[in-house]
Amino acid sequence: MILFAAHHVLTPDVSPDGYILLKLIRSYLELDMFASLTVQTELTIAAGEAELLRFEEVLHVRFNFHVLTLD
Repeated sequence: MILFAAHHVLTPDVSPDGYILLKLIRSYLELDMFASLTVQTELTIAAGEAELLRFEEVLHVRFNFHVLTLD
């Protein structure tokens, strides 16, 4: 519950790093939800992949991580 209440305190203007961290935590929780589904459909897999891209984007914005791809 603290995560949702913190959105009113950690705004982009007041704490840019805190706001990015909140975005990262939210995306992680979404990924965790998709991973915990016992039945995966094409739609949930696609939504999970889209969320993974969002998670990676937030990591790049804040931490400048480089993700290894296996192409």
